[in-house]
Parts: sequence; C-alpha cells; structure tokens
Amino acid sequence: MPHRNPPFKSEVELANGIIATKYGALIYKDYLIVSDLHLGFEKAAQVKGIYIPKDQYKTMISNFEELIKKYKPEKIVLNGDLKHEIGKPSSQEWDEVRNLIEWLKKRFDKIIMTKGNHDNYMQNIISKYKIEWHEHFFEIDNIIIAHGHEDIVPLHAKGKIIIIGHEHPAIILRDKVGAKVKLPCYLYEEKKKGAIIVTPAFSPLSTGTNMLRTDPEGILSNILKSEGIENFRIFAIDPLGILEFPKIKELESLSLWFESI
Repeated sequence: MPHRNPPFKSEVELANGIIATKYGALIYKDYLIVSDLHLGFEKAAQVKGIYIPKDQYKTMISNFEELIKKYKPEKIVLNGDLKHEIGKPSSQEWDEVRNLIEWLKKRFDKIIMTKGNHDNYMQNIISKYKIEWHEHFFEIDNIIIAHGHEDIVPLHAKGKIIIIGHEHPAIILRDKVGAKVKLPCYLYEEKKKGAIIVTPAFSPLSTGTNMLRTDPEGILSNILKSEGIENFRIFAIDPLGILEFPKIKELESLSLWFESI
C-alpha cells in the first residue's frame, strides 16, 4: 500500500465564515482574533530557575506579519491573557505589552481587548493608548468573544457563536514506538443553533491542556465543564498546517495513536 501524506491545510472554515488559521488565530471578516499571548512568560520562568531564550515575542510578531500579509485584517481582538503574570507585571511584561500595542497600532485601525484572568493591572499598562476594553465579553454580529475563565456568557447567547480562549487546548499523538508530539489545537462544536470555538494559545510557549485526558477536573474553562467536551472536533496545528480529527469521544478509543493520560 503506498504511503499517504496527512491532509494538511493552511486554514479551515468553521461556523459562519470564521476561518481557523495555521497560526492559531481566527479570521472573521476584517477581524483578527487571538487569545493567550502570555507576554513575559520567559521572565516568569527565570524567576523559578528555568532559563528560556526570549524568542516568544519575535515568533509572535513573525506570525502576525504572515497573518496581515495573507488576510489583510483591519481590526484585532486580543481575547485575554495578553501578559503572563497574574499579579503585578514584570519589567518584561511592561516592555513587551507596550511594544506590541505600538506595533499593532501602526497596522490596525482598531485594537479591542477582552480581559483574561492574567490581565490584572493591564489597564495601567495600556492607559495611554486608545484601546477598546471589555471587562467580560465582546460581540460582533452573532458572535460572542470571551476569554473563557468566567461564567459570563449572557442569557441571549443561545443560538450564537461563542469564541473562547483560556483553555490552551492541545492533543498528544504518539507513534508505534512510543514517540510523542504535543500539538496545539482548536476545539469546535456545532450546535443546532450556534457553535462553540476554543482557540489555542497564540503563545508558542504555552504548551496547553491535553484534551484527551479522562479527568474532567483537568478542564480549565467552566463553559467547557458545563458543556462537556466529548462532542467537540479537534483541528490540530502542525508546523505543516492544520490536521482535522473526529470528535473527542471517537479519538479516546484510539489509544495506539492518541495519548489520553
């Protein structure tokens, strides 16, 4: 039997024209939507005695440049956890958040931010910039964008598309000899009315939560805990592109290839 290469895709269209890109960002009309940049991650790791080269910022700028070049978005939504420390920002966070905002302002007509659980003191950092700030969620058409750490989705969300981050979803694959690779992924559940999309972390250093773990306590988002994840499809991001998988409940039985512990 001839060898078949996996069907990698540079993008996948989800609900209502929302495009999932291979960079871990969503495109909707002229909006670019990203979650969980975790600027300052390296400094936080250094405090704990772990040295990580400060390459994350450059990698994200490079990915932004590719997204802008291909999709030409005019507005950007930073959907929570722009910085890493939950408490007061480190010197690296102050510098990188301000540098990023100044970089984005030169390239986007509007910057929109929703607050994540790591974004305490964020308004102090961005106070001199004209940024549209949302404490809980932001709406575009029939889409509600929330970071995902709070039970804040309004009652009128029924029948709408909900986009959250926070979870840092990932999937672990292994081959016949036991070698493993962890890939960030999108989660997508289409409902009779509306849908739920969970975005991966835009940060290349946030490895993520294995979505095939059997312990429901491993799920971070209360939205996903109440919804259940077994009916979500997985769209994993490999360096070569996006790989589409069936629903989580179908993958959990394929223990030869998928790590569920």
